Amino acid sequence: LAEALAVSPDIAAQVSRALGDELALGLLRRLRAEGLAIVTRVDAAFPEELALRLPEDELPYLLYYHGALEVLAESGIAVGGSHAPTALDEAALAQLALALTGAATPAIGGFERGADRELLLRTVAAGGQALAILPLGLSQAGAILSLAHTALATERLLLLSPFAPDTPFSERTAQARLPLVA
Repeated sequence: LAEALAVSPDIAAQVSRALGDELALGLLRRLRAEGLAIVTRVDAAFPEELALRLPEDELPYLLYYHGALEVLAESGIAVGGSHAPTALDEAALAQLALALTGAATPAIGGFERGADRELLLRTVAAGGQALAILPLGLSQAGAILSLAHTALATERLLLLSPFAPDTPFSERTAQARLPLVA
């Protein structure tokens, strides 16, 4: 368990006692089968920016992910905007996606409908990298995984979720993950 979670044996023992060995190992096997993995606060890959900027009560102990974990090592640009961008907005987003790709700077967003999602998709389509922090568990993100299949396969996209894999979308989860996006 310590090796699978990449945590110290002490932390693994605590997790094991809390969940029971079989339950924890079953969860890890299921995640692996779905192409999902976990990064914890003690992993070198855990985003240091989060640990430095978020208060303890908002900082997740672990993040579930699918895709190119190395995207976490880069600072990126997030864009908020309309859920129904105009043609002018879309042209600006296309230019920004090209600029981010050229500068090797990932686009960051919450995969919200509109400007946020457009920037993420345009950036990976241009050959750049993007990070999406989802408002639901990754096992519930089938439509997003299908839409992003090529970007995930070419390691240009990282999908993160602070929620357990089976957590469905809700307005509450959408709001709760916004500090991570910011």
